[in-house]
Amino acid sequence: AILTPSPCVNVPAPANRSILFIGGKGNEVFISSLEGPLLATLLPGKNQYGFSNYGSIASIGSSYIYNIFKDSKNRVWFASFGKGLTMLQNGVYKTFNKAHGLPSDIVYGVTEDKKGNIWFSTGDAGLCSYDGTQFTTYGMAQGLSNLEISGIKTDALGRIVVAHKTGLNILDPQTNTIGYIGSALGIHQVNTDDLGCMAQDSNGAIYFSTPTGIGKYQAVADLALKPITMIESVKLLLEEIGPEPHSAFKYDDDNFTFHFNGLYYSDPEQVQYQYKIEGFNNDWVSTKNTDAPFPKLPPGHYTFRVRSSLNGNFSNASEAQYRFTINKPFWKTWWFITLSVMVATGLLYWYIKSRESNLKNVARLRQEKIQFQFEVLRNQVNPHFLFNSFNTLITIIEENPEAAVDYVGQLSDFFRNIVNYRDKDVIALEEEIDLLQTYYYLQQQRYGSNLQLTINLSAKEASEIFIPPLTLQLLMENAIKHNAVSKESLLNIAIFVNDQGFVVVQNNINPTLRKAVGAGMGLQNIVNRYGLLSHKQVQINNNGKEFVVRLPILKK
Repeated sequence: AILTPSPCVNVPAPANRSILFIGGKGNEVFISSLEGPLLATLLPGKNQYGFSNYGSIASIGSSYIYNIFKDSKNRVWFASFGKGLTMLQNGVYKTFNKAHGLPSDIVYGVTEDKKGNIWFSTGDAGLCSYDGTQFTTYGMAQGLSNLEISGIKTDALGRIVVAHKTGLNILDPQTNTIGYIGSALGIHQVNTDDLGCMAQDSNGAIYFSTPTGIGKYQAVADLALKPITMIESVKLLLEEIGPEPHSAFKYDDDNFTFHFNGLYYSDPEQVQYQYKIEGFNNDWVSTKNTDAPFPKLPPGHYTFRVRSSLNGNFSNASEAQYRFTINKPFWKTWWFITLSVMVATGLLYWYIKSRESNLKNVARLRQEKIQFQFEVLRNQVNPHFLFNSFNTLITIIEENPEAAVDYVGQLSDFFRNIVNYRDKDVIALEEEIDLLQTYYYLQQQRYGSNLQLTINLSAKEASEIFIPPLTLQLLMENAIKHNAVSKESLLNIAIFVNDQGFVVVQNNINPTLRKAVGAGMGLQNIVNRYGLLSHKQVQINNNGKEFVVRLPILKK
């Protein structure tokens, strides 16, 4: 049967009942006994109480009612042993147990916060709250210091005060932050042998029993429920640089030590820490120490984060941070790498182009050499040259047979030297002079003293200076070809070294009645070959009286 409580003086007082709980507020006193719960009401104008029953034990589900609490909505809550939590609303009883989400069927204490949420302590599952829809449990993982809760109250500021054998936990429902008051403030132990060891006066002060007396808790607005985390100092290579963030450090400034602290004066020994360096190790490291060394950090952007909490709950812990950067060495920076790549690419491009140019120059040199050899052979073995040589030989045979033999020998040596030197890029100037002397001998047999050759070179110059083979012979042949050579028009050819570093070949100009036909390939070939062998250019000068060719001196 459902019985609605109402004041009635006919209900007998529980004089002979076993009392488990007495509590209430105003003129209402709730009494729990093994024979069922009662409500004692102070009658108006009378110095006596009336008692009302709250239904039968069957309606509540258990005869072990450890707490009766009336909330702001006039709902009455019954905390029982083994049957969970029962709510009476508008004459209807509703029971909550594990099947409804309750973490335990053993409930010891009930209270209410300022938002109307119901809070209750369980026998083996810690603290729990009910918002009208679901239950939320708070245990050791959420910051409770102990699960053996002996009492629960709401202080004047709306915070939930929990008593257990090691002290008090203060829970802020707004932030779910749990603080701790223990031995540091003189609370060494709470009497947990007796349930309901807490009481509250009309001013909101909470009293609790201890083995040595009674303790009092008064709500304080600025009471810190959690440690305040601070980074007190930062050391770089064992030298303190202060906790203020620095923008950047050198690549070899890589040994950091962070000293931090969690300010919690209530019980600093309970403070625990977690830290990490984002960018290096993203996993939190738990510790009780207040120092964190980090040697040999590689270059990068880092954020050192540290947080402190009580009993290992860091979900709402305060946190301190220190941001810093360790710069890369310049040879690992993007601009240096980019510049190096550009320089390497440029050098590679230059090398490829240089090698390509050198190969082209070598190919051109070979072509020039072949063309030069061809020009020399063509000029020397052309029918006109052979015709003149044979006519000269016939004349010598008729006049002086012995000289004819010497002429044939010189002519043979000349052609043999041409063949020997055709594969060489340069030869000693003295070798070139020997070849020129042979050619001069052959031409002098035809022109006699009308052709003169003067060589003004020292032995040292002749041995140390090098020249492309057949160059002097080609210049002499060119002078003979383009000038008149007769008794009236002597042709003088001179060879010497000037002060500007040139081998000079010059001849006087004797204009001919018929201009010699030529493509000018001989001189151009000489210019091209020297262009490949020297940074100096061949100088050719014709002033109408003298034709001068200056050849750059080549050293082997």
